[in-house]
Amino acid sequence: MKIWKNLSLAFAMMVVLACIAIPAFAADTITLPITVEEDYTRAQELLSLINERRHELGVMNDLQMDEKLQDIAMQRAAELVVSFSHDRPLGRSILGEYPDIRGENIAEGQGLAKVVFNDWKGSTLHGPTMNSRDSNYCGIGCVLYEGTRYWVLETYATAMSTVTTTTGVKQAQRTVDVDVSKIKFKAWTWTSPFEGIEKYLNTTGPYFGYDTQAGISIMNFDPDDVGMGYVCDPSMLTFSANTPDVFTVTPGGILSPKKVGTGSMTVALKARPEIKGDVSVTIQTNILNVWNKSMSYEINGGTTFDYTGSAITPGMTIKDIFGNTLAEGTDYVLEYSNNVNPGMAGINIYTAGNYAYMGAKTLYDTAYFMIAAPPETETEAPAGGEDKNTGQGSNTGGGKNPSKTPEGGTVEDGIQAPAPVSVSKLVSKSRHKLTVKWKKKAGVSGYQIQYALNKKFTKGKKTKKAAGYKKTSLTVAKLHSGKVYYARIRTYKKVNGKTYYSKWSKAKKIRVK
Repeated sequence: MKIWKNLSLAFAMMVVLACIAIPAFAADTITLPITVEEDYTRAQELLSLINERRHELGVMNDLQMDEKLQDIAMQRAAELVVSFSHDRPLGRSILGEYPDIRGENIAEGQGLAKVVFNDWKGSTLHGPTMNSRDSNYCGIGCVLYEGTRYWVLETYATAMSTVTTTTGVKQAQRTVDVDVSKIKFKAWTWTSPFEGIEKYLNTTGPYFGYDTQAGISIMNFDPDDVGMGYVCDPSMLTFSANTPDVFTVTPGGILSPKKVGTGSMTVALKARPEIKGDVSVTIQTNILNVWNKSMSYEINGGTTFDYTGSAITPGMTIKDIFGNTLAEGTDYVLEYSNNVNPGMAGINIYTAGNYAYMGAKTLYDTAYFMIAAPPETETEAPAGGEDKNTGQGSNTGGGKNPSKTPEGGTVEDGIQAPAPVSVSKLVSKSRHKLTVKWKKKAGVSGYQIQYALNKKFTKGKKTKKAAGYKKTSLTVAKLHSGKVYYARIRTYKKVNGKTYYSKWSKAKKIRVK
């Protein structure tokens, strides 16, 4: 919010006398169009607050809104965009043009009438302008430009035209004459949706992203002022890069960075090419790469890896938009997730160091890769088994001399086969379906269920899998209604890419509905 200002009658007289004593000098000027949103409702709200205050102080004559004076105030509010001063953009005083004006208050940044009223009320300069008994009429200007609201109060002793009670909001184009010798150019842009960085001519410029429209303001006041000023339509300007090795710029103002560094461009008014200025621009890696998603990356070794039983961390190759390869641990950090078991694994890419936004570790993107499940190859069971996939302790280890375990599993290649499990219940509650139930076994990878139309499991045999030791049931569909089915179960365990099975359970039978 800008510090508000006041122009008193005494000060006005000094300005007027000075203007009389010193002949006016015709300045070289240019006319700028300014489209603003004029808010007549807020102007009336401010007038009501002023009159309430006058009554509190015993000033019984209300200020009345004069139509012509309000138009003058709206014009003055538009002029504040270019020059926040009681002097008009060409250096003239409003009192020099309208000698009967009793005083002028100006303000910038207050969004509501109540806020600007309280600011003025608490001021020893602005309060008297609102409360003077010598004032009977006023004009209040309230305009919105590029997100900033500007306020003007002009007070008058006599009426200039008719009284108005107009309310509402309307778009209006005002024109402002600017002294060419006072023009300064300033570049601005947004580094994020929430924070703007503005820099003046001949200082370190804003941080432009990739292919960014350069925002240029015309400043006509002290360079220490932080306001945005008059924002030029790019079609009013021409742009040319002075350092094409750092960035290039189209005549319409689109910047394309070439490398990290600081360069400059020349900005000129298209209608008056001699009115120009150099604007410094800094290209930074963090804005280019983080916010514009312009880095390239790939996972080392591809996007599919074999299951090993251990965490898979392939690493990545990451390059910025200039082709520079980033260093892990310095420029970026990788965090892996779900990278042990088969399935989809993730890599969160965090930028760091010079590539971190605003100096903080920043999540740039997430890459994904697959961990493939190991192939399930089975060998023949030891002699005496019921078939090639059955028997006491069938497994995939390939050992020649399996030995019995207390629970009927085998020990082979140093791996003990998982404990067996039995069918606890076999039911058929729906047509063409049966459900196999069992009790879970800790330490196993899952269960294998077989069903067939005979007890030797040679007719219509099918095998199903239930992964995960917590599973306790499996439902089979599309069976023959009225037929008797046999079902059995065994556990399995995966170790180092191999699958080991327990012995088959005793079969149970049921007639399917």
